[in-house]
Amino acid sequence: MDTRKKEISATPAPQVLPSDTSASTGSANWDPLFTDSSLSRSDSAGSQPIDPSRALEVAIQAARAAGEILRAMLPIAVVREKSPKDLVTDADVAAQKAISKVILGFYPEHHFLGEEDAHAPNSEQQSIQSGWQWVVDPLDGTTNFAHGLRNFSVSIALMYQVGNPSTDGHQASRCALGVVYDPMADEMFTAISGRGATLNGAVMACSRCERLNKALVAASFPPQLQRDSMEIQQFLEILLECQSVRRLGSAALNLCYVGAGRLDAYWGGRLKAWDIAAGALIASEAGSLLSLHQGELFDPWDGQILAAATPALQRELIDCLARPTRSPAGR
Repeated sequence: MDTRKKEISATPAPQVLPSDTSASTGSANWDPLFTDSSLSRSDSAGSQPIDPSRALEVAIQAARAAGEILRAMLPIAVVREKSPKDLVTDADVAAQKAISKVILGFYPEHHFLGEEDAHAPNSEQQSIQSGWQWVVDPLDGTTNFAHGLRNFSVSIALMYQVGNPSTDGHQASRCALGVVYDPMADEMFTAISGRGATLNGAVMACSRCERLNKALVAASFPPQLQRDSMEIQQFLEILLECQSVRRLGSAALNLCYVGAGRLDAYWGGRLKAWDIAAGALIASEAGSLLSLHQGELFDPWDGQILAAATPALQRELIDCLARPTRSPAGR
C-alpha cells in the first residue's frame, strides 16, 4: 500500500519586509548566528548575527527581480555553449546582475558567488572578514529555458563559514536560508534553518512514501555522459525498482518538489553548490533526509546529493546506487 501523505498547511508564514524594523517571533530555537533584535541596528560582519527575516525578504526580493527578467527574456534570449551540451544565455547573466544588485545593496560586506561569475563589488578580503556568502544560480534549468520549456528556477542560498578553509581551499559552510523561485508558476519556496519550509507562505511537508516501488523519483545527469558512465548504470538500477523516474531539468526545483511531496526522492551527481544549496535546505526543513549517494553526511560542495522522504526509502535508494560499484561492470 502506498503510504505517501502530502501535508500543506493553509496558515501563511509571517513575512517581514526589509524595511520593517519591528519583527520578532520569540523563538528560542533559532541558530545563534541569527537574531530577531530590532532591525534598526545594522547587520554586522564577522561572527555577528544577522536578522533572518530581513535576509529572507532580501532574497525573495532578489529572486522576484530575477524572475521578472527571465519571464521577459524567455522568447528572445541569446543562447551559447559554455561547453558541449552545457548552455548559457544572456538571461542568465542579466538575472544574476539583478540578484547581485539587490543583495549587495543590503549586504555589501557579504561575499557573492554566482554561477555566471559576475564580478561583485566586494573584495576577497571583505568576503573572508564577513563569513557570510550568497550562493546563487540565476537560472537553474538553462537548457529548458533555451528550448522554451517552462521548468526552470532562480536559486539563492545564504551560507556562513564554519571553521577555516582546508589545505585544498575547500570552505566548510552551512546553509542559513534558501529561496527557490519558479517565475512561470509564481511559486516561491523558502526556508530558514531550523524553522521549516514554505511554499507561497504555506508550510510544506514531504510525503511519507517508504517503498521504492511506490516512489516517483527524479534525477539529474551532467551534460557530458558516456554509454558506460556510472550515472547510466545507477539510473538503470533505480528505473527498474521505482514506480517511475523523471528528469525535469532543474535540480533546485527537484529538491523543492521532494519537500512539497510532489516527488518522493531525488538524486544527482556532479552538481555545483549553487544548483542545490537552497533546494537542499528547503527539502530538509520540509522533513526530507539528505545524504551523499552512499549515505555519507551531505555537503553542498561535494557535488552529490540524495534526498528522500523517509529513512526506509533512503535506504533502498542508497542500495540501488551502490550496486554498480559492487559489480564488475561498474568498476
